Amino acid sequence: MSRSKALIRHFPAFRLRPVPMLSRNGSQTRHWCCSYWRKGYPKSDAIIELKEVASAETRMAMLKAGEAKVMRDVPWPHIDDLKSADNIDMQLEPSTTIYMTLLNHKREPFSNMKARQAAAYAIDVKALTKAITQGYAQPANTTLPDSLGFHDKHHPGIPFDPTKARQLLAESGMEGHEVKILATSDAADQQLALLIQAQWQAIGLKPVIVNVDSGAWWDATGKGEYDASATWWYNETPDPDLAVRWALCGSCGSNSFNTFYSNPKVDELVEQGAKESAPQKRSQIYREIQRITVDEVSQIPLYYAPNAVAYSKRLKGIKLTPSLQWTLEDTTIVK
Repeated sequence: MSRSKALIRHFPAFRLRPVPMLSRNGSQTRHWCCSYWRKGYPKSDAIIELKEVASAETRMAMLKAGEAKVMRDVPWPHIDDLKSADNIDMQLEPSTTIYMTLLNHKREPFSNMKARQAAAYAIDVKALTKAITQGYAQPANTTLPDSLGFHDKHHPGIPFDPTKARQLLAESGMEGHEVKILATSDAADQQLALLIQAQWQAIGLKPVIVNVDSGAWWDATGKGEYDASATWWYNETPDPDLAVRWALCGSCGSNSFNTFYSNPKVDELVEQGAKESAPQKRSQIYREIQRITVDEVSQIPLYYAPNAVAYSKRLKGIKLTPSLQWTLEDTTIVK
């Protein structure tokens, strides 16, 4: 029996009828499903249009004018502006997002652990977080998002210590080494790249920013044809198993999020964490993963970012989940 037929047999209300959808010009139009499995839902029969608009300024203008009802990824410098708008409900919602700096472990200088440690000590994470996010995000202390289960909130993180950074870089033999920092055209990416460039230059590296589009970024990082890049990732569930497999596991098929970091001990702990059912033992396992990957600088943790979402005050019952999914069942529109 097919999965669809089995579902309909066991859950007659769950009809699996395709939701009518039209895609064109970077947008998707969705209609409500008259045979929705949950009785009494959705609460609105409104047509939903999901539209891709690259310019943040254009998106904000559309929201303020009532042409759009929701805006995701509000740029940090514009949050206060939208907070003061009478017709906008500006929210900072929980997320599983971590911003960090990828380091390529496949080639020098960051195949050398002391060079990675030097790069980490050189970054003033608290000052960088405040400068980029206007104080709306929290500095990161480990390689896992702080909203995940078994995040080690007591880990001290990597302190800002440029003197120690210069010493470690000298010990690594990588002084004066060129570092190619990949950056997309995104404003936050550009700002991060510039701040990191300045702080690495101050300890004796020679960082060069290489601007690429998103396609070229994924191609270069996937092939290991880069040295560093500030970016972000998020986890789809509160459990850390998927997160460590994506970002920190060298044998899980992700190349530790294209850093090519690989430590057999960490890979072993990843499997132990997935098999263990006792919360206390799992906590010990994931704390150890965080300790090792911070010490070895698998990546450089930067900050934990909330989801910055602006809503028209005419909308009720809608929110963005930590896994970046819209909840629409309870959504209604005030006329």
